[in-house]
Amino acid sequence: MSLTGSFCQIFFKDKTVDEDGYVIGVRKNALQIFIPKFGLEGTLYVQQTEDGAKTSPFTYDDEEPSQNAGDVKFRAFDYVKVQISMKATSIQHQKLRLQLVQPEVPGFSVPAVEETPGQDDKQDEPPAKKARSKSKY
Repeated sequence: MSLTGSFCQIFFKDKTVDEDGYVIGVRKNALQIFIPKFGLEGTLYVQQTEDGAKTSPFTYDDEEPSQNAGDVKFRAFDYVKVQISMKATSIQHQKLRLQLVQPEVPGFSVPAVEETPGQDDKQDEPPAKKARSKSKY
């Protein structure tokens, strides 16, 4: 396992966060997403498995590599907002899960994570150090 993979498992273990990202690749069944805040690349699968059958509101256009769902079209370098969490089928098989928040695709997108009032990006930072008092000696 890479150091980045270990970091992700520790950092996102009990968290679900919404972050800005950009599409860096379009495939038949997925979008490759880059999340600049964490320097991570992840896969957003556009096919969902229900009762063993794969369903998707998306259609793949191979002439212009894009995924289309109604009025929403994803191409390389498009902005997205994704929800990041850890998917754990077992303790040994944990991986990063990306889910689409924006743009909204009915029946596919997930609602944004509720933030508590006054919550900001400093919640993950260590507490500030206390100032040293000068000694008279």
